[in-house]
Amino acid sequence: MMCATILLIERNEREKMSNASQGAMANKNGKVFENIMIPIFEANGFKVIPESETQSKECVLPDKHVLKNAKYETIYGHGGKSEFVIVDNERRIRIEAKYQSSAGSVDEKFPYMLLNAILQYPEKEVIFVVDGGGYKKG
Repeated sequence: MMCATILLIERNEREKMSNASQGAMANKNGKVFENIMIPIFEANGFKVIPESETQSKECVLPDKHVLKNAKYETIYGHGGKSEFVIVDNERRIRIEAKYQSSAGSVDEKFPYMLLNAILQYPEKEVIFVVDGGGYKKG
């Protein structure tokens, strides 16, 4: 099942970033966008844990948690990361979040994301979260 949800970032957050370079602004917009989701997970009883912190033998994960920066192997055989994987007991949902505030190439990544979802992600459920208004029409 594939879904797309739109979250809106407050206008003042966008204005704060207007003086940055385009690349730096895109990176910061993406981080702000991702960080908006974390309190939503936490409010619903999920502990958010960077996947890098789960590698030790001592790490015991709760039944309800969210892995941040979840690794996978891409269709090109390289290491990739998704923003989140929600784990609720046996159910796992991978989340890809993309933000594009001005015209650019992020929408050209959608076919790549979809192919990774179909061919590479171990999860059967994937949610694409997109926002920003900079996507090409069509």
